[in-house]
Amino acid sequence: MTGEAKVTIVVADDHPVVLSGLAMLLNRVPGNEVIAACADGASALQKIEELEPTIACLDISMPRLRGLDVLRIVRERGLKTRIVILTASTDEKELIEAAACGAWAVLHKESAADALVGCLETVAAGRRWTWVHQAGCAAKMSADLVRDTRISKAAFLTPREQEITQLVSEGLSNKDIARATHISEGTVKIHLYNIYQKLGISNRTSLASYAHQIRASSTTSR
Repeated sequence: MTGEAKVTIVVADDHPVVLSGLAMLLNRVPGNEVIAACADGASALQKIEELEPTIACLDISMPRLRGLDVLRIVRERGLKTRIVILTASTDEKELIEAAACGAWAVLHKESAADALVGCLETVAAGRRWTWVHQAGCAAKMSADLVRDTRISKAAFLTPREQEITQLVSEGLSNKDIARATHISEGTVKIHLYNIYQKLGISNRTSLASYAHQIRASSTTSR
């Protein structure tokens, strides 16, 4: 994470090992501070109201209010905390419900640790993590996307992600991209993961092909 202000986080999961692991992982990221770890949804909602964290990272299904219930209440009460939903489910209806209720992100619990870190980095920067892979399919995670599937996926790439997409299409390796953009290889990998999630693809070959298609479309429309 970058920036002067701390990114404050509330985490909630009814499995003690998962909860402890989440808190430890996120506290290790510079700029993060986990200010509460809760074992149920009601406790998480109370801490969100009391502490007003930047982000609340919630299990989708918990006792005493599901993560989705907390999400809905936070939105109804106009609280500013950005909700990230964690799920082990492959139920697409739950994912669409999360998007419709205003989730900033939905991430599968089996995702790699750097994916979670990248996800929260994106949300902390004020951008929605718009795609999640579940059982091999991509589900839209933005309410706007749910309402309008005609929106171009490429519009959700940040300037840095667009730059990396361009460099991938030119055949550069992660190491070369890191050197060209003055960031670490690890950060390049996180950006690539974000890009794959947003575009609903799974590898750099597909990304390069997509970039070429976008350029061809732009040239044709001029």
